[in-house]
Amino acid sequence: MRNPISLPSILLTIALLATVSLLLPAPSTYAAGARRPAPQAPRTITWDDLVPPEGRLESIFGEGGPPMSLSDDDPLAQEMMAKLEKMYRDAPVAKQLDNTLVRLAGFAIPLDVVDGKATSLLLVPYFGACIHEPPPPSNQIVYVTIPSGARIERAFDVVWVTGTLRTRGNATRYAQAGYTLEGRNVAPYRDEDNRIRIP
Repeated sequence: MRNPISLPSILLTIALLATVSLLLPAPSTYAAGARRPAPQAPRTITWDDLVPPEGRLESIFGEGGPPMSLSDDDPLAQEMMAKLEKMYRDAPVAKQLDNTLVRLAGFAIPLDVVDGKATSLLLVPYFGACIHEPPPPSNQIVYVTIPSGARIERAFDVVWVTGTLRTRGNATRYAQAGYTLEGRNVAPYRDEDNRIRIP
């Protein structure tokens, strides 16, 4: 007469099978010989793409631009200046770009440097921004993290940064950035186009 299988031995067998299944590679969802989808290519964007319609100067001044005849003590001039300062500080971001793999060219300002490599930097649209000149609106400043580090020879080197863009701001010692870019790759700018400055 065979001994009945005990409950502890059944539980032990189930536990062993579960452990082995964790060590095995996951089954492929693709048939043999089927092509896997190509990795997503980054979308090349310009600085103008980072400014939504409600963040453009026309939204404050109208299509004709600011009145040129206003004096500094004119209440209308003071009201427009207050709106402009707020827009620079809390500039709206292009929400449709959130969580998008992008490629953007700009001037690099290293922030944190480890073993000669920048692990974080600011990317700005023109030379001198945030250091030699006042910062641009926050939606024209991108805070970039690069966990693997990137060699930036000097401040304001022009680079391409590829990574995932987030519509999440970040306060830095130089300026408030309107975007955060989780950088995957930083490469020198090779003058293949001239889309760095704000149009």
